[in-house]
Amino acid sequence: MEITREIIEYIRKNNISAAEISENTKVDLDLLLGNTDRKMNATEMLEICSYLGIDPLSLL
Repeated sequence: MEITREIIEYIRKNNISAAEISENTKVDLDLLLGNTDRKMNATEMLEICSYLGIDPLSLL
């Protein structure tokens, strides 16, 4: 599974507010909700992982 999908699934499984993540990381809410075909870039992925306190390598 691609990293964007992994992060979306992690957010859903852990009942984390995508709106809160978006507000605190400035990552587009539609991206966090899976409402776009655009893939997450490396900067966005690292920002979200840092905010959530997860190791980016765990998503691979």
